[in-house]
Amino acid sequence: MGESVAGKVIIMTGASSGIGRAAARLLAREGAMVALVARDSSRLRSLGEALGAPSIVVPADLAEPGDTDRMV
Repeated sequence: MGESVAGKVIIMTGASSGIGRAAARLLAREGAMVALVARDSSRLRSLGEALGAPSIVVPADLAEPGDTDRMV
């Protein structure tokens, strides 16, 4: 990665699968604290446990205005 993400907090949407999940893993490996956001709470919890790094799980549907407010 170019700029260091170590010690920064990053909100990763779509973290339960695909590129969002892969990006969350990479960011955690680089030392970021990752806020894992997606609709599937069980997949998010599983990822949070697997990261082995500080993270927070935020089940949210970003199509819902209340969820976007809660995410931030």
